[in-house]
Amino acid sequence: YPNDQSIKASSTFFFNQMISYFAGEKRAVSIVAHSMGGLIARDMLTDPLFAYFQKSEQGRLPRIDHLILVGTPNQGAPLAQFRFFTEIRDQFHNFFHKETSWLNGLLDGTGEAGIDLLPGSRFLTELNSRPLPSHIDIQVIAGRVSPWSASEIPIFIQHLEQKLPRETRPATRTLERTLVSMSRSIGDGLVSVASAQLNGVPLTMVQGTHLTMIRNTSVSSQRIPPAVPLVIKMMSP
Repeated sequence: YPNDQSIKASSTFFFNQMISYFAGEKRAVSIVAHSMGGLIARDMLTDPLFAYFQKSEQGRLPRIDHLILVGTPNQGAPLAQFRFFTEIRDQFHNFFHKETSWLNGLLDGTGEAGIDLLPGSRFLTELNSRPLPSHIDIQVIAGRVSPWSASEIPIFIQHLEQKLPRETRPATRTLERTLVSMSRSIGDGLVSVASAQLNGVPLTMVQGTHLTMIRNTSVSSQRIPPAVPLVIKMMSP
């Protein structure tokens, strides 16, 4: 789905695909959702306009057994406020030479998804006010390794300021404070453990960044991403 469209547009797309893909089939489905995908899945399952479980009982949609949220910013992602810096993603890649694809959903232009991801946004406030489905197993997996250290961030900001107009200086300094704060908190570098949490939902932490907890960053890597065995275990009978 496009990273920069509204989350509601993506959950509508997901809903329609579920109807189309599972038409006429009677089966159970487990949803494993990473990052913003978890918000999309939650919205699809809890928005009364979709009436997912009512349509499931009618046989139009599959039954959901498990919903596993991996690195999902349930309480928002502070970096979303910097989505207007189209230069940031490239500079992250050029300077750190590390994983940067996790920024796609936050820094793709000025799309509506970035607004929805802001802590306290209208979308998140409404989503978090809805009760979670009580008849399916919901689990949260959160990472606790930052992709950079606090000492790297000032150097990165300096490089960034050399590429951007001087009038953006106040925003880059706010970005610096945000990144330093995130590097010092428990989280995956993008989503803090506090943001991943949902009241009443079990949370498991793994040693990985926002990206490496669910996949490897190179084809040759033999490493098993730490969230994968957990997901398999959670879906086991």
